[in-house]
Amino acid sequence: MAHRPGRKAKTSDESQGIGRACGRAAGFLMLAGAAMGILACVVLVPAYADMAERQYQLERSRADLAEMKSRTAYNDRLIADLPQDPVLIRRLAMSRLNHQPINAVVVAGASAPSGVSLFATSPPHPHSATPSRWLMLAATRLRVPGLRRGLSVLAVAAMLAAMLLFCPPEKYHKPPRQSQA
Repeated sequence: MAHRPGRKAKTSDESQGIGRACGRAAGFLMLAGAAMGILACVVLVPAYADMAERQYQLERSRADLAEMKSRTAYNDRLIADLPQDPVLIRRLAMSRLNHQPINAVVVAGASAPSGVSLFATSPPHPHSATPSRWLMLAATRLRVPGLRRGLSVLAVAAMLAAMLLFCPPEKYHKPPRQSQA
């Protein structure tokens, strides 16, 4: 294509300059992003694993407390009904004290449910899910001081490399000295 008068012709240096700038930016973002990711893992994964473990223990304690409260309420109702219910007294004597009445034949028939407990047996409360295994394994490994220090140094070195390798080329060229005449 011929050059038109009055317009500046695009040189190959200008088009290559934009491409190089985009390449430098992409390279910097990839290397700096990897460095920040490593540093974030070193710092945040052990703390997050501790938080997940504490949260699991808290949920488990809450579920156990709810189960104990329901068991206590059931046992309180049982104790309150005990003086007024002679059948309950006989059943307690037979199940807990192994006391068999002399004049009664005790046979578990079709009408008597087997395996019925007189004491509180509540269905198990759902517990929260345990923290993921890979998270706990990663946190355990990242608690080793040598590995932690090595990954931190690697992240800092990668960040420095990103800054030095992908900075604009104008930083390397010194402006020409002007002679004093």
